[in-house]
Amino acid sequence: MKRSAALVKVTILAVALGSIALGSVAVYFYTLPPASASAGGSQAASSQVITNQVSSGKYVAVEYNGTSYQVPAKGANAPNFACPQGTDPSLCTLLQETCGNGVGSTQEPWKTCYNCVFDAGCSGDNSCDPFTHECSSPASACMVIAGGYNQAG
Repeated sequence: MKRSAALVKVTILAVALGSIALGSVAVYFYTLPPASASAGGSQAASSQVITNQVSSGKYVAVEYNGTSYQVPAKGANAPNFACPQGTDPSLCTLLQETCGNGVGSTQEPWKTCYNCVFDAGCSGDNSCDPFTHECSSPASACMVIAGGYNQAG
């Protein structure tokens, strides 16, 4: 009798540890950002940067995904941007010219909280969402229920 009780305890322990290990691996892979977004992806397949001098100061004219933008160029004391490995070359050039100019992702859609933390980074208790690449407040299921967000309407 003692031997079978010990065997049952060992089996239960092995199943519990295996479940914990499998769950941790699943959580790890679930929380990874998509492969195409980790280094900027192919978002900037069609971008062009043209630096110009005008009477009001320096600006950068950008053609990004068929839309033209005129954004301020980086200042002399702006931080240098180093492209992560795997970044699309045209997006890398675009970020080197504009990341650190103080303009956020709402006016420069090629910037995200992953690729240009200088301008589009998250502050306070916000975190960078791995799927939308925008800053968001962390929320648990309890916070959502307590906040009343679970109501149908």
